[in-house]
Amino acid sequence: MQTIIKQIIDRLHPIQTPTEQAIYWYLFRWSYLPNGKPIVVKGKRTIGRECSFSAKNKLSKTQGLTLSTVSSVLRDLQTKKHIKILDTSLDGHKIKVFLPSQIVKDKKKKVCEVDYYLDKERRGELLKNAKCFYCKKKLNKRSATLDHMKPQSKNGTNKKTNLVPACLKCNSLKGNSRFFCLDQDVEIKP
Repeated sequence: MQTIIKQIIDRLHPIQTPTEQAIYWYLFRWSYLPNGKPIVVKGKRTIGRECSFSAKNKLSKTQGLTLSTVSSVLRDLQTKKHIKILDTSLDGHKIKVFLPSQIVKDKKKKVCEVDYYLDKERRGELLKNAKCFYCKKKLNKRSATLDHMKPQSKNGTNKKTNLVPACLKCNSLKGNSRFFCLDQDVEIKP
C-alpha cells in the first residue's frame, strides 16, 4: 500500500489539479481501502459533501463542493484515464478507480508537454532577465515568480505557453483569476 501511495503522489499529483487530487483520494479511499477492489458507488452530491468534510469543519463554513464542480472534475479524471464511470443508477455512479501502474501513458503527449513550472532549469529560462508581465518592472531573485495565465485550479498547465514571469505583488493580486488588469485592480471577465 505504501508503494501505491508514493506512486499516486509522484505520478498523479503533478498532473492533477488540487480538486482532482481531493476527489481521486476520496474515490481511492472508498474503493481500495475497505475491500481492496477498484469499484466505488457514490452520488455526486455525496462526493461533494463528504470530499470536503474535513475542510468544511476546520477551515470554512462552506457546504462542500458544488454539483457542477464534482461533475466537471469526474469528467476531467475520466478524460485523464484516472477513473472510469461504468454506470449510473439511483444509488449513484459506479466508478472504477485506476492505480498509477494501471494508467496507460501516452508517450507522445509526455514528450510534447515539458513542465516549465516544476523543472528548475526550465523555470530559470523563463525568469532570466525577465520583466513582470503585468507591471513591466525588472524582476530580481527575491521578487520573481511564474504565474499561470490560466490558473491550475481551472485546469491550466505547466506548459511554457501558459506561464509568464510576474513580480510577487502582481501574482498575489491576480490570485486565482484568469484575467487581470493592473491599472484597475479588477478582474476582467470574458
